[in-house]
Amino acid sequence: TSLDSDVHITCNDGFRLVGSATRTCQSDGLWSGLQPSCVAAACPDPVAPAKGLVVGLQRSVGDTVRFECQEGYRVSGKAYSVCQSSGSWDSPTPTCAIVDCGKPPALASGSIVGSVYTYGSKIQYRCIQDWHLSGPAERVCQADGLWSGKAPVCLERSCGNPGNLANGKRTGEDFTYGKVVTFTCNSGHVMSGSSTRTCQTNGKWTGTQPTCDPAICGDPGAPVNGEKTGAFTYGSTLTYDCMPGYKLVGDRQRTCQANAQWTGSQPHCTGE
Repeated sequence: TSLDSDVHITCNDGFRLVGSATRTCQSDGLWSGLQPSCVAAACPDPVAPAKGLVVGLQRSVGDTVRFECQEGYRVSGKAYSVCQSSGSWDSPTPTCAIVDCGKPPALASGSIVGSVYTYGSKIQYRCIQDWHLSGPAERVCQADGLWSGKAPVCLERSCGNPGNLANGKRTGEDFTYGKVVTFTCNSGHVMSGSSTRTCQTNGKWTGTQPTCDPAICGDPGAPVNGEKTGAFTYGSTLTYDCMPGYKLVGDRQRTCQANAQWTGSQPHCTGE
């Protein structure tokens, strides 16, 4: 090599130069500077994103690190980076963006309170007057980007079916707030309980559930020197008989009517 000639020194891929990359041939026949060396290339420690961390300990050429975010945050950008032969990472540090659950669907016959829809935020559901909420009244934005629980619905306030009436009937098929149902008994039956019931805002019916019981005519008594057999309820028949030596005057049989009165008149026994 001639005087004042320069040589340029480079390292193979995966290595970096330590020392001067250029040396000059001097008049004393020696090269300027010190002999450089090639050492394995490495990348600097990558910077962790705010609300995140770096996973991976190796920093040599070809090594990969991964970026992860705290719960409730997602990686925005490239989630991993590779150490290049140049000693730099092939992609910049990503950011951690807070999870957004998005605006929930509107609530029919109700409203939603809350305008922030990111991780940890809460929304409340409310129904219009005389309607009630079926489902959770509050939902939270979760780390998976979904709202907790199932979306509620508003239902018109109902007291439920009050039931049918044995030996009678119910009039009214609407069981929502403010509606009235009416009960009546079949002929020959007497009602105990409420003949009308109204659905209240608390979801309960006013009054008590009625029942229809057979009418009772009461004991008319047996004639002197005679006897009677039979029951006293609606439709039942009493039969009268006199003791030997006596004869019956009047109706031998009487029937209990729907109005709780006996047919005919009370008989009596007279001596023959």
